[in-house]
Amino acid sequence: MIIGEALIRIRDREPIVFESIPDARAIIGFRNLLAHGYDVADPEAVFELAHTKLDELHEIISQLLSNGIDS
Repeated sequence: MIIGEALIRIRDREPIVFESIPDARAIIGFRNLLAHGYDVADPEAVFELAHTKLDELHEIISQLLSNGIDS
């Protein structure tokens, strides 16, 4: 949920940066599901996403930060 909220803020403040993050919209959608539809969220799917996608997202964000936000 924290990552989704951060992406919402990036979207609103730095749209060019937001567009350079693959699946950013899907991540926000997933955040919304967790925040508002937690009763229907599949815990196994949440676990799977956390273990398969977070490293990839971390790498993308690290590259953005090391290249500078304006790149």
